[in-house]
Amino acid sequence: MMAVLSGIVRVSIPSPQGKQIVLADLSAGEVFGEIALLDGGNQPADATALTNCDLAVLSRRDVLPLLQQRPDVCFTLLAVVCQRLRESQEKMTDILFFNAPVRLAKILLRGAGRRRDEEEEGEPALKVAFSQRELGNMAGVRRERVNHCLREWQRRGLIALKGGWIVILKPAVLEEVVRRG
Repeated sequence: MMAVLSGIVRVSIPSPQGKQIVLADLSAGEVFGEIALLDGGNQPADATALTNCDLAVLSRRDVLPLLQQRPDVCFTLLAVVCQRLRESQEKMTDILFFNAPVRLAKILLRGAGRRRDEEEEGEPALKVAFSQRELGNMAGVRRERVNHCLREWQRRGLIALKGGWIVILKPAVLEEVVRRG
């Protein structure tokens, strides 16, 4: 298992067609590889550093005795596993029951929640730097569908595409897209 001390690590799995399905972007304080640590099996996902990262490697032989001695640490790790299960269930539900614009709006709002910029039209502008291919991989849709959604939202004044950033100009409208599902 690894703990992210600084930077951002993308966790993904390859599809049978060779695409990467993005599971999560993890930042400082988050861990990955917890399933392999607990069951001793292979790591089911790939991890890629998106930025310069500092990681702490926690080996199974060192952590398991700690978990046996410290139930509080065991429960903390169990909470991480449960949270990952909830996130996986939410992604499956999104893919099964929501259309591409709803899934994309959720991803943009979730990703942009970390970065606020200058005010635009009375609302804080939110920014994300995902490529259309990355957005497609996160939402489970083709890049062309992402392009269509982004261009439509840009035409409606909901977002702006500036210097590699997707700037969310009207987050309340995108939140309404998500609510209406």
